[in-house]
Amino acid sequence: MAALRDHHAATEDSPARAAESVMRRNFPLVVGRFHFKTVPLGKELSYRYRAAKGEVYVEGPNAVAMSRGAYDYLRTTLGAQVSWSGSSLPDGKLTDTPWKRVDSPYQFVLQDNVCTFGYTTAYYGWKQWEHYLDVMALHGVNMEFAPVGSEAIWAETWKKFGLTQKDLDSFFTGPAFLPWHRMGNVNGHGGPIPASYLKQSVSLQKQILGRMRSLGIKPIAPAFAGFVPNGFKAKYPAENVLTVASWAGFAPEFGTHILHPLSPMYAKIGGEYIRAWRKEFGDADYYLADSFNELEVPVSPDRATRLAELSGFGKAVYDGIRSGDPKGTWVMQGWLFYNAAGFWDKESVAALLKPVPNDKMIILDLFAEAAPIWKMQDAFYGKPWIVSTITTWGGNNQVYGNFEKYRQLSAETLAAPNHGNLVGFGLSFEGSESNEAEYELLCDSAWSADPIKLEEYLPKFVRNRYGNVNPHAVAAWTKFAASVYNMGFGVHPNHLMQSRPHDLSPTSRGEVHDSALFREGVKELLAARTDTEGQLYTADVMQFTAQLALLEADHALRDAVLTASDGDTAASKSHEAKFVALVNQADQLLANHPLDRVSRWEKFAELWGSDAKGKAYYRSDARRQVTTWGGPVLTEYAAKMWAGLLTQYYAPRWTQWLEAKRSGKPFDVLKWEEQWIRTGPVTPVIRPSKPDVAVEKAAKVLAALPPFGSPTYASTLQGQVLGRWASGEPNTQYASRTWSIEVSAADINATGTLTIRFQYESGSHRLHIEAVEILENGKVVATDPHEGRTGLEDVANTYRFPNFRFEAGRTYELRARVRSDGGRDSNGTIYLRFKPKGR
Repeated sequence: MAALRDHHAATEDSPARAAESVMRRNFPLVVGRFHFKTVPLGKELSYRYRAAKGEVYVEGPNAVAMSRGAYDYLRTTLGAQVSWSGSSLPDGKLTDTPWKRVDSPYQFVLQDNVCTFGYTTAYYGWKQWEHYLDVMALHGVNMEFAPVGSEAIWAETWKKFGLTQKDLDSFFTGPAFLPWHRMGNVNGHGGPIPASYLKQSVSLQKQILGRMRSLGIKPIAPAFAGFVPNGFKAKYPAENVLTVASWAGFAPEFGTHILHPLSPMYAKIGGEYIRAWRKEFGDADYYLADSFNELEVPVSPDRATRLAELSGFGKAVYDGIRSGDPKGTWVMQGWLFYNAAGFWDKESVAALLKPVPNDKMIILDLFAEAAPIWKMQDAFYGKPWIVSTITTWGGNNQVYGNFEKYRQLSAETLAAPNHGNLVGFGLSFEGSESNEAEYELLCDSAWSADPIKLEEYLPKFVRNRYGNVNPHAVAAWTKFAASVYNMGFGVHPNHLMQSRPHDLSPTSRGEVHDSALFREGVKELLAARTDTEGQLYTADVMQFTAQLALLEADHALRDAVLTASDGDTAASKSHEAKFVALVNQADQLLANHPLDRVSRWEKFAELWGSDAKGKAYYRSDARRQVTTWGGPVLTEYAAKMWAGLLTQYYAPRWTQWLEAKRSGKPFDVLKWEEQWIRTGPVTPVIRPSKPDVAVEKAAKVLAALPPFGSPTYASTLQGQVLGRWASGEPNTQYASRTWSIEVSAADINATGTLTIRFQYESGSHRLHIEAVEILENGKVVATDPHEGRTGLEDVANTYRFPNFRFEAGRTYELRARVRSDGGRDSNGTIYLRFKPKGR
């Protein structure tokens, strides 16, 4: 590969000109009236502006700061907004203003999580990246990860160490799964990666880095975290290479291998890679290395030896970075300290961090809104750190979040007297292109030391997004802030239809918000259509209304499954027809959304292929990630509420399963999923309706939905509390537990269907159920051996025993083998329902 000799060749020649280019691409009607000047203001994230006689003068030390300043002026005076799904800039006069200066309380504003490069940007081309970087600059983001193209550098590096192409074919994953390969979670899944992808990604990365540098966005380059190809062990048998325990249930063939950090080769490999990266892409200054993310740490059981080894590990990673770039700073995600809190006590964390100079390391406290590790770890013992949020899991595009927490997280952390060396604010969503209201709120928080007042903020947000302060729209967002944007943390909202088909309990649910207040908010939003328009208004109407339609579709689906289980075929088919109709309506609405279409995702992927075979490979890779993902536990983790995906994948998977259940015929759901991923039809691109037509369609869909809380078949089913489990009771290994069954007099000597449901209610850990038995006078008389789980998502957590009979004068017990997942903090209730035949 040819080195990039002039790292600024593809960039604008000055920060002022770069800011002007951002304006030209996003606000072409007013760009000629904005004048930018590069001025040092003492801080990197500072700007000032004034306006006189229709001309606006913006000053700052870099293009990010000046772009943020111009955006601030437009939002304040005209009401404007730029987001991933579009923009709003009403016509109006550029009013005069005196000098206004704004300083962020932070040195860095970081966007994205390493997972975003799988869930959102995996198949971006330059056009998408250009807009993505513009949105960052306008929102004042000055730090971003830079992993694109890194596999090409690793391929060359591993070959220098004697590894072969065959070794690499089983090492790299498909493009949509590279973030988890880079973190050492999985190898080979979706591979081998095409050689053409490596070449194209290098070219794209040069464009990305050129633009980032011209804007003043600091790239965080990848570094060596110890993960080596399987062939490394054979090539270097004397080296201590550890096989990592299978991650997320993947088969051993997809497992990963880590070179022991105390190996002399560790720093050698790390330095070689960074030198190769810098030769190809230029300087980075910041390097990301996460050696033990969701992985077991290879240390001795002896406490003193363990702490010494951890210090050695920290030194080894840093030495690898320093070997490749003497000025390099190690950036590390703090997720491992939360994910494996039982291992990472204070002494252990301090031992890992101590060998690294304080000014050569930055810790990202990713999930600080819910689990502030900085409070538990003494603000990381003097190391600079970034307070961050994970607002979206799996790139899920449901409408959800928590405005109340996000409006004050920054201010609360800054005000804490023990916040240590806090240097940045991070927006660490696992996927972007959703919940744009939350993005605006968080970016504003990053530029203010004070908490944001929602009662003042929401009217301004409505004005900027829709072009006017329509009272119905303000009322809508006020209701959203109190309902769907007032959810808990760690929530992963999937609609029921987005789960793999299984028998249900009456209350089987995901975490999608449903309330009368939310529905009233959607009605208010549609009521604003009389004098509100624009692409952002249309996008919101489509998104919110489709989400409501899918909530009703979930109710219909639940009823279809339960009536099928009870043998009422006619009722099941009736509920299924309603389910399909609602899904079709939601799909048609989302076809009018600028982002929420699976055809868009597939098209991005296909553009990386040069022929039919290549396009099919990339399309399958992209489809797998948003459906089954891989392994036994990650299916639907990246669930998307996308047009095309709803009607081509989710709905038919359930309808075919329902037909099989009613007829008693088998349905191999795993085979069906794989066929769709590999050979399913290419999703047609549907031309969106005109905005006014689309909004009226949404109004009709909303008007036809039943009132909140309308009776359903599921709501009529009765169940009694059989027993409970509480935190501290379940072990992390399977063990048998027994609960007594109290039989009502009416059920004695009756034969019918006995249903047992395990329902998680609270705690940090879900419950897994391996097998369920019914005991009569101490002897097993009925068994349901299937595995299920209940947590934030319910999967097969209902156990049914048809033709069961309670005999007079006998005692009955429930026995189940259960365990909690990852810890013992789990609480829930076990429900029993007995439906005698003929009742």
